[in-house]
Order: sequence, then structure tokens, then C-alpha cells
Amino acid sequence: MALKEEILNPLQEIAGFLASALFSINGETILLNNASKFDLASIGAHTVNLIISALKATKESGLGKLKQIEVQTDLGILLARWALEDKYILGMILEPQGNVALAKLELEKISQQIKKEIQGQ
Repeated sequence: MALKEEILNPLQEIAGFLASALFSINGETILLNNASKFDLASIGAHTVNLIISALKATKESGLGKLKQIEVQTDLGILLARWALEDKYILGMILEPQGNVALAKLELEKISQQIKKEIQGQ
């Protein structure tokens, strides 16, 4: 896999951008773009746990396949989605008033690019 951190650069242009990263399902940081005070390695590991819990919950409740999660706190908004199902998670942190709608659109677009590069298409 020859991914470069530049693939995450469009996320920086979104209002409220704080950080973005690509993680393996094991919590390993693959790519990182951190302009914040947050410990993204720790957040990545916890995000993987959230994804795994959400996968179980959506499966058991009959809601279908998990695509993404959104967690809002007083300090920011965490968005995370599959970049490659069951293997890689693309995540982003925004300020509490960040542009969530645009972030979700851009995360989808970048996820597709990452998937193509990983699968060699």
C-alpha cells in the first residue's frame, strides 16, 4: 500500500477541521494529519472499539451494514467511516461548530480514493 498523507489534505479545507487519520482495524495509525491537541493514536484505538461495538449493535438490531459513526462532544465532533470495510477506518475531528455535512461528503470521496489505491484499481 503506497498511500500518502496528501490524500487527507482536502479535509483541512473544511470549516472547523482539527485532525484526520486513517487507521487499521487493529488501531494502527496509517496516515495522520493532526493540527490539534488531541492524541490521535489514542483516539484511533478508541474509534476502532466504537466501530466494533457499532457493528455488533447494527447487526443484532437488524439495521444493516455500518457505514459511519458520528460522536459529538463539548470539544469536538468525531466522524469515522470505513475506507475499506473490515480493514481500514478513515476518521476526522471537527470543532463543535464545524461543517459536518461537507465533512461527511469529503470523507466519502476520500474513502473511495483510498479503497481504489489499496485495491490497486
